[in-house]
Amino acid sequence: MVVEYLNQLSGIIPPCFVGGIFQHFFFKIFMESTHDRVRRFLSKIGHREVSEATGIKEERCKTIRYDKRANLRTSELDLMAERYPEYSLWLRTGRVDPANGEISPDGEEASQSTRTPDAQ
Repeated sequence: MVVEYLNQLSGIIPPCFVGGIFQHFFFKIFMESTHDRVRRFLSKIGHREVSEATGIKEERCKTIRYDKRANLRTSELDLMAERYPEYSLWLRTGRVDPANGEISPDGEEASQSTRTPDAQ
């Protein structure tokens, strides 16, 4: 589905960017909602730890994580971003900036920045 959409954009986007890295970047930034990122965040960090750090009830963290119909409150997102500043940019926008310490809980950026050009 994403590839088909990107192929439709071929008049706007240069062909060299239609697949590969751009496709992955496009999906991560534009196709993932804030709620999706918060669910992934809760999955990686743990609902109990986030609950203890933010003051959000553990049961509410479980609801946010497992129930796709649950509405994420702005105040909850603000608490998570405040208590976990390294994930703040990613939680809110889906972007990362490893040079400034802004990462995602997946840790992909850390492994990419420590990888040497000779390593495969």
